[in-house]
Amino acid sequence: MRTPVVFVAAVVGLVLVSCAEPAGSSIEAAADPAPHGGGQNSLQRVLERGVLRVGTTGDFYMSFLDPETGERSGYDIDLTRKLAEDMGVGIEYVATDWSSLVSGLASGRYDITTGASFNPGRARAASYTVPIARTGTVAIIRRADADRFQSWEEINRPGVRVATRHGSVFEYQARDITPDAQIRVVASPGTEYQEVLVRRADVAIASLFDAASIVRDQPELQIAPVDLRNTTYIGILVPQGDHDLRSFIDSWIRAQEYSGFIDELTERWNLAF
Repeated sequence: MRTPVVFVAAVVGLVLVSCAEPAGSSIEAAADPAPHGGGQNSLQRVLERGVLRVGTTGDFYMSFLDPETGERSGYDIDLTRKLAEDMGVGIEYVATDWSSLVSGLASGRYDITTGASFNPGRARAASYTVPIARTGTVAIIRRADADRFQSWEEINRPGVRVATRHGSVFEYQARDITPDAQIRVVASPGTEYQEVLVRRADVAIASLFDAASIVRDQPELQIAPVDLRNTTYIGILVPQGDHDLRSFIDSWIRAQEYSGFIDELTERWNLAF
């Protein structure tokens, strides 16, 4: 195992003083088929093992798997790779799905997950770190219209055509956020952003993650410089009771915020707000 960097040593010392785990819990036993003795906690086990195991679904913009190359990419992948690097360990991505994301964590298939939006059900069964990102409702526009749409008030005007997907939550949000605009409901297989591309609409309403992926592939489009609505925060999940590991990652995330790395990532993946 590589020697952890100074940052790890400092934070581990702090965590071990304040958040040491009792030995022999069911999560500890499941997390490592051959746990070390001496009351070793979860953070110590990751460092001793030399590998951080990360559960990830690989099916959305924050963390996706390229079916052709098998390579993983995304905001979460860049973030967790740097986390492992700063811990002085390797990284192993473990495939999972949303329905078993928490149960795989509790059974010890992996040490942490990539980002997951906050909901009470997950919070009852696992612990969230401090937020690593946020998502919500945004507006997609043509780059040529960037000066035209600088606020939701400028979108919510008679004559502005707002496209939204039929039956989606964004159809209802569009009617709530932009009631004075002309709402254009698009049925599948059509998409709201295509309506903007072909100029049948001026604006499309979508989630930040969907919009970030769309503007990455469609250079004519951009996310409008308006406030994020219906904000939801994203955090890394760790097993409930693994206070030492969660406290370490919390401290590490804060350090990345102060260093500017989080800002760099959000810019790289079109998630900056």
